[in-house]
Amino acid sequence: MNAAQQAVYDQIMSFEIDEPGAALPFTRRLARENGWSPAYAERVVLEYKRFLFLACTAGHVVTPSEQVDQAWHLHLTYTRSYWDHLCGEVLRRPLHHDPTKGGAQEQARFIDLYQQTLASYERLLGHQPPADVWPAADRRFGEDLQHVTVNTARHWIVPKPRLLAWARAAARPRPGTRPGAGPIFALGLVGLPAAGIGPLAAGAMNPLEWKGPDFLAFYITCVVIAAVMALLVRLLLVPEESPVPAEQHTPLDPYEVACLAGGPERAIHAAFAALVKSGSLVLRELESPRLGILTQKTTHIEQGTPPGPGAFPLERALYAAALVPTSTIDPLVQAG
Repeated sequence: MNAAQQAVYDQIMSFEIDEPGAALPFTRRLARENGWSPAYAERVVLEYKRFLFLACTAGHVVTPSEQVDQAWHLHLTYTRSYWDHLCGEVLRRPLHHDPTKGGAQEQARFIDLYQQTLASYERLLGHQPPADVWPAADRRFGEDLQHVTVNTARHWIVPKPRLLAWARAAARPRPGTRPGAGPIFALGLVGLPAAGIGPLAAGAMNPLEWKGPDFLAFYITCVVIAAVMALLVRLLLVPEESPVPAEQHTPLDPYEVACLAGGPERAIHAAFAALVKSGSLVLRELESPRLGILTQKTTHIEQGTPPGPGAFPLERALYAAALVPTSTIDPLVQAG
């Protein structure tokens, strides 16, 4: 960009398209009429100004993107701003909007001009145009041409399902699924509307507008396909369960089972009974004189023969707690 072009660029960038103090300025109206966010509308206005710069300096006829064209269309309705201020004072030349005359030859011409415009954008501005405002030519003259104005008070706007895109995504293998599951699922997605080919070919896009036999055939086919797909999902898309090796299964000891059944105290009581039975703990009765005449018998818990090498940890803990003879089981419970 040379000095003269820079001066033109600065002049266009300083042009204020929003009227100061307006309750509904240009940018907000542009966002409202196209269903855009305010931030995106501001970016489109910026690209519209850059398009005006290209129209003055590119050296060839320039073609805007659909988004920029919407900004241009709206600006043309602000006749004083467009013709008097922009063209008369900023550009100092008229800039007319020449739509296509239709036909394959005109379409090829505008595609070529659009590609030249993208190239001039990068050449003069030093960077590529943003793809979300300046899409590739195939999209610009493909789905972007389907833009229409819709009264949202009377109509709902529902995104059209992209079955082919879903099918491609479903065909990609996923970790943990059996091979071949993705393509089968994708086939089901593409095959769902197969029963409606006849009515669709006749121009009836809404199944609720079809005749009874056509709708029933479509409905029954969809039910069958959905049932088959559900079966395939159940059989093919559920990850295979890997068996747990036998060595990873650790059996529970008797005291763990007792703990699960009745809590820690039941496990301690079971271990105490086992130690008494094996002789590792001894219940010894002792008599002590009382009032010089009567005697009182008490039972003491004492250590007996040490537990064998196969004793459980809980048994060893209770045996160690009985090192000091005790008349109650409480110290053993605390040790367990």
